[in-house]
Amino acid sequence: MKVLILHTRELCYFSASFFLDRIQEGLEGCGVEVIRQDITDDDFSCLEEYEGGRFDAVIDINSKLPRLLNDEGRFFLDTVDAPFFNYIVDHPLYHHIGLSAGLERYHAIGVDLYHCRYIKKYYPHIKSVYCIPMGGTPAVTVTPYEDRAIDFLFSGTFTPEEILEERAFDVRAHHGDGTYQLMRDLYDIWDPKKTRIEDALSKLLSDIASVDKRSVYELIAEEYEARDMAELLNRLYIVDQMKRNEYRKKTLMEAAACGISLTVMGEGWEDTKLSSMKNVRLLPPAFMELSFEIITNSKCIIDIDPFFYCGMHDRVSSALANGCVCITDMSDGFDENLMDGKNIIYYGRGRRSIGDAIRLATGMGEEGLIKTGRAGTGIWQDAYSWDVHIKKLMDAISEKN
Repeated sequence: MKVLILHTRELCYFSASFFLDRIQEGLEGCGVEVIRQDITDDDFSCLEEYEGGRFDAVIDINSKLPRLLNDEGRFFLDTVDAPFFNYIVDHPLYHHIGLSAGLERYHAIGVDLYHCRYIKKYYPHIKSVYCIPMGGTPAVTVTPYEDRAIDFLFSGTFTPEEILEERAFDVRAHHGDGTYQLMRDLYDIWDPKKTRIEDALSKLLSDIASVDKRSVYELIAEEYEARDMAELLNRLYIVDQMKRNEYRKKTLMEAAACGISLTVMGEGWEDTKLSSMKNVRLLPPAFMELSFEIITNSKCIIDIDPFFYCGMHDRVSSALANGCVCITDMSDGFDENLMDGKNIIYYGRGRRSIGDAIRLATGMGEEGLIKTGRAGTGIWQDAYSWDVHIKKLMDAISEKN
């Protein structure tokens, strides 16, 4: 097997580089010949040498490649004799432009079952969609549980509200008053923990004939008459960002209010009230490959998922890999082997509050936490290690050749 890995888009804390490194390492460990090309400064000239090449797969994460044209006006990816796998690690609404490209051998991988359904529904030209969450990564040396210094850890970014408001006003500047008003209305009605954003927008648009909204929505009705929901959602992406940001801050404030020793690692938290709480320690962001040294020094990991409705964030799989007790709001329907209070602790989605989840964890005592963390590591070894996910990826590649 011969695979071409192309890296065109970096993600926060250099996580795209890290994930592609793990994929490359895993494939090579299985005897696959891997050619890797990293694109910097959007200089795609280095790709010319791959035109006409033959590979079993081309892989990228949140790729910029699908609409890239060569000098003859053909999609670059159609000049390569290989199926293309676009690994989408966020909600597909952010990647509408790339996903809508009509490539000849286009396949996608998602990290959430509903993301995969979304891709199948709105991008039917994509030949197949697989759900393979990112694997969990253990630290080079996993710290014994009794020696860990951090009680509760959350890692992730907070974006100041004023920055998000600037992005919201950009919607008006680029897409007009009607779309801006629709964005505001969607923000007002959408409860992310009860319904998906695409369903909330569908409900909102069903009110287009109502008297009080008609004049507003008539401004966009004609414009979007021939467009699908996916394009409109892409233009309203800021609603998702604002709600994620808001929910993340609210959850951590509730966690900190329990009086626990809480460590928060990532950008932006110094601009919140967490920065003045005596029981909260803020750490600067760390490149992803370095973050596992912090994770393995933690007893419990708090996961606040980015509105995955049936998927797993890599915070969860990496917590399991390092023997941490993971306190997560992910769907308990994703994997029946993840059992509440046995190898994971759930909160939210109509279950217990984050405060009650923390009290459950602290009530276990160190012996109970060690037992829960070890049970979680067993689940990781069986289902969420990179070795397991690379096998799934190779199976997907084999199906398309």
